[in-house]
Amino acid sequence: MRLCARGRTGKTLELGEVVLESLNELHAIRKSQGECVGLTTGMQELDELTTGFRDSEFYVIGARPGMGKTAFACQAIRANCKEGRKCAFFSVEVKRTQIINRLIAMESKLSVFELRDPRWLTDDQMNRINIAAGEIATWPLMIEDSPALDVKELAAIARLFIAQGAEIIFVDYLQKLRAAGKDRFAKVTAIADSLWELGARDECSGRGP
Repeated sequence: MRLCARGRTGKTLELGEVVLESLNELHAIRKSQGECVGLTTGMQELDELTTGFRDSEFYVIGARPGMGKTAFACQAIRANCKEGRKCAFFSVEVKRTQIINRLIAMESKLSVFELRDPRWLTDDQMNRINIAAGEIATWPLMIEDSPALDVKELAAIARLFIAQGAEIIFVDYLQKLRAAGKDRFAKVTAIADSLWELGARDECSGRGP
């Protein structure tokens, strides 16, 4: 049976085909290498609880300001980039150099606050920073920090990142994106729906992320 949805045609699989597809996925996971099934969160205990970031899935990390959401994203980016996994990061709230400073702090084992005033850093600390910066410069990471980004613009750039091989995309943070809606709830819902569609498999065309 063939369907037409939103101007596109597609084939509805028989149940047996869907079951076979599911079994193939399970067998592929059994053969996979590494401790984490998906892409790592950067935290071993969280990986064990969630099996990591999985293909075609959409995650929202919610917390009050200052609770570490950006730090969590940077930790996950660092861990995945060091494994050679290509990442993309939309920083709607802070500029790209601040994100790099966070990554440098993590890699050099210094605090972000120490990097805010480098006049007080020792030569040894600056050497660690230079080494960390050189390492980060080789990572498979793409950063977009355009202010007042519209959700449609973000989606277009994200598709470009995906075409360039991005395996996971982080957005920090949702409420700063511009989207249509009468109130905050409607806007955040529209943003979440748009981002979810980026990871959803296109059943009609047979294409996935």
